[in-house]
Amino acid sequence: MKIVYILFLTVLFAQSFESKAQDRNEQEFNYMMSELARVHKGVFALPFSYEYIKTTFMVEIEAKRLIIAPHYPTRQIVGDDEAVVHNAFVAWYQNYPMECSAYISYVDLFITEHQ
Repeated sequence: MKIVYILFLTVLFAQSFESKAQDRNEQEFNYMMSELARVHKGVFALPFSYEYIKTTFMVEIEAKRLIIAPHYPTRQIVGDDEAVVHNAFVAWYQNYPMECSAYISYVDLFITEHQ
């Protein structure tokens, strides 16, 4: 009986731990995606014309992104379906978290240098 009770507690603890780990990963993902949105908006908030930002800054940022974050899920690759886009970003963050952080840091620095 004691072994059954211990096994039950072990399974219960494992499920609780897995659930907490998933919650933490989801929170981290949501934070990273909010940071990604913040820096992308920040680029377009720079004191330059929209056309200049689009044709000059975004070209530079996208070229650098190919180096820093080669696995970044672009619309050309994943399309426009929101569920597919979301899943692609989840996979990118889970498989390449350092790319995600490095890219956000780069864009943040880019914004700072061009303010």
